[in-house]
Amino acid sequence: MTLSNKWAQHNGVEVYMNILVGQKTPGSYNAGIQGLDLLNIPNPYITIVSGCDPGPEGSTEIGAASGLPLAELAASSFGVVSKSVVSQANWVEAVLMNAQISRPDLIIISDDTFELSSDCRPKPDEILQIVEQATCSVLISRTRSSNSEAPLALFATDHSPFCLRSIRSLLRLLPTGITHIRVVSALENSNGCESGSSTKITVKARPRLSERTLVELNRALVEHLESYGFSSDAQIYLGLPEEAIESLTKKLNPDFLILCSQGAGFSPNKTLGNIVRHQVQTTRESILILRP
Repeated sequence: MTLSNKWAQHNGVEVYMNILVGQKTPGSYNAGIQGLDLLNIPNPYITIVSGCDPGPEGSTEIGAASGLPLAELAASSFGVVSKSVVSQANWVEAVLMNAQISRPDLIIISDDTFELSSDCRPKPDEILQIVEQATCSVLISRTRSSNSEAPLALFATDHSPFCLRSIRSLLRLLPTGITHIRVVSALENSNGCESGSSTKITVKARPRLSERTLVELNRALVEHLESYGFSSDAQIYLGLPEEAIESLTKKLNPDFLILCSQGAGFSPNKTLGNIVRHQVQTTRESILILRP
């Protein structure tokens, strides 16, 4: 089954997705645009934003000139490269500033701890700064070997109104690189006792949904995703949401972790939730964080 073109076309006209690729240096282009290959978004209109890469004599111009053409060439194999920007200042500020101007549908940043040198590798606080201050969805692209020819995404949701609004961002992107989506929701213990998670995360009080309600909500979300051509199924985890994410990422070894729920992720005032912050800092999977 192929993904629906409900969002890809409008009145017979192709709609291009505005994608901003942020990378710490032009020399890290392999990791910086790998998210384009991971998601395989139709019709991306790509802007590349990089920081300075000092040359052998400390010249930022030499470093930028040597790395940028390769980055543009690699990105052009996935879509149309509209422009490239090399910032003479902090690359995080450059990404956020360009995002305010161009209003992208998605920001892709790389966090490849295996292939990048320490100079090219983004620091954890830099990644969190972009994710926290961005006003659109963000993909943290992390290279890892997949155990399946059908990439699996683990979609953890609390079915909040914020999450339901955020799902539209996923449907608009139509990422054909995601073959199957496993919807996961947590059924918390009614007595409020924790089930022994080693990860202590402080979250605000969340309304508990009954198992019957979660089953119906999961089924409705699966049907909605399948109507757009995604293969999907659902699972209920007995325990806290943070436990569900931690346990199932270890068990299923997904290629993507998708988060967007208000109670266990972003809140409407653009503040990072503790669960999302924890996953950004600890998980090895690529993380797609959706915003409406």
